[in-house]
Amino acid sequence: MRKRLIVSGVAGAAAAGVLAAVLWMTAWPTGPLGDGPLGKAGPAGATQCVSRQATSVGMSDLQNTTSSPIQIEKFSLVGPHAVRLLSVYLAPVVRAADGTTTILGAGSAYPPTPDDLVRTDVQWNARHALPMTMAPDRAGHSWNIIFGLERTAAVGSVGYYQIQYEWRGQQYMWTSDLSVRLIAKCA
Repeated sequence: MRKRLIVSGVAGAAAAGVLAAVLWMTAWPTGPLGDGPLGKAGPAGATQCVSRQATSVGMSDLQNTTSSPIQIEKFSLVGPHAVRLLSVYLAPVVRAADGTTTILGAGSAYPPTPDDLVRTDVQWNARHALPMTMAPDRAGHSWNIIFGLERTAAVGSVGYYQIQYEWRGQQYMWTSDLSVRLIAKCA
């Protein structure tokens, strides 16, 4: 009886360990350890300073260059300090005839005002909340990740941000190359 309990205890501990590892790996999957179809942007290399209480951040432009849809599942702030995420959208961007685009950037009000948007190629009225399906790229189109941040103390910051997505049954993680700092006055 005693041996059976020890074996059961060891088997139970092993099963719990395997279950914990599986849950940890699937809670925020990293994909097949390579660049996915959205490419790889991170890790953070630049910091954007914004002197607003609440701001729009739209610094990343994504393209689905595959022939099949990509399911954008989650958005996450990494290393947030004294900020509140207001909302996240992907808004279509239509490139100019010369192939260039002007995306929202950072520092405008949140939500962006018509004056902020008139200087961009972002189609704010066609934005999508997450989760969403990103159709294969039509020539001249991409998607601007736009999210709102609100500072909850004198200084707020975000180390970077990530998007979890699925393509052809595989999970991937896209990581931004931008950190954001919100403060009353940028130096």
